[in-house]
Amino acid sequence: MSEFGTLRCRSLALLGLALAVSLVAGCSTVTRTLDFSADPELQRKGAYPNINDSGKPQPGKLMTPEELDAAKKALAAKATAASPTVGAAAQAEGTATAEELQTLAKTHGQTTLQEIQDECAKGSPADATKCSQ
Repeated sequence: MSEFGTLRCRSLALLGLALAVSLVAGCSTVTRTLDFSADPELQRKGAYPNINDSGKPQPGKLMTPEELDAAKKALAAKATAASPTVGAAAQAEGTATAEELQTLAKTHGQTTLQEIQDECAKGSPADATKCSQ
C-alpha cells in the first residue's frame, strides 16, 4: 500500500472509532449495564426476606387506614371507568357516529353537486370552472 493509502485508512479508522465511542457514551443502556454498584435491596439484611417463614413479621410497612381508603377510592374510580356500562355507552355512541358518517358518505356527493348547480343557475358561482359552459 502506498503511504497515502495507509494514512487514509488510519484516519478513517480513527474517525469510525471516535464515532462509535461517542454513540456508546450517550447510550444509557450501556451505563446501566456496566453499573457494578451493589444492589440496595441486597444491602438490607444480606438477602431477600423468606416469605415461607410463617409466624414472623415480615419486613415492610403496613398501610395506614387513610392510605388504604385512598387506594380503595382510586381502584373504585378505575373500576368505574372500565365498567361494562361505560363501555356499552361508548360503543353505542361509536355506532351512532358510524351511521352518521355512512349517511354523509352516501349523500355528500349528490348534495355538493346540487349546491354547485344551484350556484351556477343563480349566476354567481364561487368557482366558475365547475359550471357547464
